[in-house]
Amino acid sequence: MEIITGIGIAIGGILLVVLLRSLTTFFHEMGHAVPALLFTDEKVEVFVGSYGDLSNALRLNLGRLVLYLKWNPFDWKLGMCRHSGGMAVWQQLITILGGPLASTLIAAGAIFVLSQKGVSDAWLGLAAIFTGAALIDLMVNLAVSDGGIQMYDGGTTYSDGAQLRQLFRIMRLPEVYFEAQDDFAQGNYPATLTKCQHLLEEGKHQAPIYELCWEALEKQGDYENIIAFYHDYKTRHSLKFQDYFRLAKASQQLGQLEQALKYYDHCSYLDYTNATPRYEKGRILMEQGYYGPALEELQLSNNLQNDHQDTLALMAGCYLHFNQLTACEEVLVNARTLDPALQNAAVNYYWGLFQEKKGNDKEALAALQRASTLGFQHHGLPMKMDDLERAISNRL
Repeated sequence: MEIITGIGIAIGGILLVVLLRSLTTFFHEMGHAVPALLFTDEKVEVFVGSYGDLSNALRLNLGRLVLYLKWNPFDWKLGMCRHSGGMAVWQQLITILGGPLASTLIAAGAIFVLSQKGVSDAWLGLAAIFTGAALIDLMVNLAVSDGGIQMYDGGTTYSDGAQLRQLFRIMRLPEVYFEAQDDFAQGNYPATLTKCQHLLEEGKHQAPIYELCWEALEKQGDYENIIAFYHDYKTRHSLKFQDYFRLAKASQQLGQLEQALKYYDHCSYLDYTNATPRYEKGRILMEQGYYGPALEELQLSNNLQNDHQDTLALMAGCYLHFNQLTACEEVLVNARTLDPALQNAAVNYYWGLFQEKKGNDKEALAALQRASTLGFQHHGLPMKMDDLERAISNRL
């Protein structure tokens, strides 16, 4: 009986840790969100239990604050706060520190409970677990990692520690840099580039200056100069994951697909756990008509992140090419389960092609129309819908 009781206590303790971990993550991200709401006029998004995944997440709209809550005890995701709008350096500092400060206050409050006399064993145990969860949250978020954290959409975010280190570097830059930042915030990208170029000519080659250049060039769609700036940058700095990723995207925009594939290979070498480079490689290889290699890359991507709907959609496209309808249906059903509202354009498109193969023209047409409404672009989509409409009409 004592063994069973011990096992029950252990299981209960594990469940409490998981539950309280979600709570401490929520408070931590709100520590970022509150200053962001105060310092900007833009929407602020808080994700708990994911890095930007909206599927099957509870959404709460609270004015400019939007919460996405996702609880999965088998996926130890933390959370993130996403906001836009320009901030002064001191405002950025407060916003970044708000998360660790919230975690620290939570841990201090729980420790205070532990120190009180007359507290029941149950409350002491709960406070101890809460303290541990808050301290874990604090340490994880203050860790510094150059590799960054992969978001659900393929972008990269960074721990509080990495953001603080970057901010301290920026604070030591000349005043002209901050004027360039103001120009960028106002949409004056040529002025941003002029000021940054002036700093570079003066021998100021800090990474944030190049980063601001690249952001301005991306806004202008000047991908050739993004690559050109990297030729200068790499003589002074080592290229990291996000650098190769930006080079790959710029190369794609310029139609330099073979070069883009090489850059994505560099990304995978630097961070083999990141699914996005594999997904992007799969996309390129499909565009080139190499469906076998594309499927291999997409399967690798899916092994790393098995809830990315666009990856599943492209896998379905490859299976359709090889007429493997059972495998195609399996991945599409999985993708549609992740998106009950059927808002993913690519999934709708390939579901339509699959239904056409099965002879279900009405379902195929409805799915393709949804894909078109959601903005899916493919040169053969309008013709495919016209053909299905005629086929359905001829049967009436």
